[in-house]
Amino acid sequence: MPCEFARKPRKLDEVNRWKATEFRTFLLYIGTVVTKPVLTDEHWKHFFGFSIAMFILLSPDKSKFIHIARKLLDNFVKNFEIIYGPHLISHNIHGVTHICDDYEKFGPLDNCSAFPFENYMGSLKRMLRKPHKPLQQIVKRYSEICCLKSTVGTQKKTSYQFGGPHKRGPTIEIGLNDFDGDQFTSIVLESMKIKINVDADSYLLTKDDNILKVFNIIHYKNKNEVILICKQFKNKYVMFNSPIKSSKLDMYVVDKLCNNYVCCCIFNIKKKVIILQNKDNLIAFPIIHSTRT
Repeated sequence: MPCEFARKPRKLDEVNRWKATEFRTFLLYIGTVVTKPVLTDEHWKHFFGFSIAMFILLSPDKSKFIHIARKLLDNFVKNFEIIYGPHLISHNIHGVTHICDDYEKFGPLDNCSAFPFENYMGSLKRMLRKPHKPLQQIVKRYSEICCLKSTVGTQKKTSYQFGGPHKRGPTIEIGLNDFDGDQFTSIVLESMKIKINVDADSYLLTKDDNILKVFNIIHYKNKNEVILICKQFKNKYVMFNSPIKSSKLDMYVVDKLCNNYVCCCIFNIKKKVIILQNKDNLIAFPIIHSTRT
């Protein structure tokens, strides 16, 4: 799994111990792939529709498909009792019908999600040094942090952070005073991290909808330009056509990398991609929170 996922997926045998982020990963990315061979067609389509609806509602660039998400969620709630029985109906199921209203009011659901508050609980716990008077400890530590920030000031971060300098290549001629660039194994952008030494962290979707695997990162200081040396997938297919064409959600089936290297400018990156193996094919899902504007 790419490094953007804080928790790696655990077995379904441990589902009772899953955290919210694990359920999110299962719903948006791996769930529809791993359940396809084991669920009945009726059950899988029901889950698949819910997955696609939530993918749309969590994406910052898919607002024009809100009507599709609304229809899918209405069908999900309508068919839930028929498929699973009335004994499993709860207020949470009914609440699903109102999620699209939240999207129209607040934008992508992460804008009104409880995840940031849940994640910050860890920071609060790390402020404690002893069990006595925990609230007072947290208030004092937080006050100290605020004072430190105002005293030191906030330093501007550079646009990109490079890691793992090397000289192994590959390189190709691109007309930028070849060769005066520094090579790196990783780069941190505003919404993603690319690492050529980790297969799961080396796949990208470009703005012209090509899916690439990154093999080198080159920084040309004189031009202040970052070029990625990549290979493009030869074949790219639509994964599904209903309830919406998968290409509109940037989801594809891919196979076979080209032999030749190509260059990709850092500004041409659209999203980072997670690649999953499915029988003889590779399935490419865009990582929602890696979307670049």
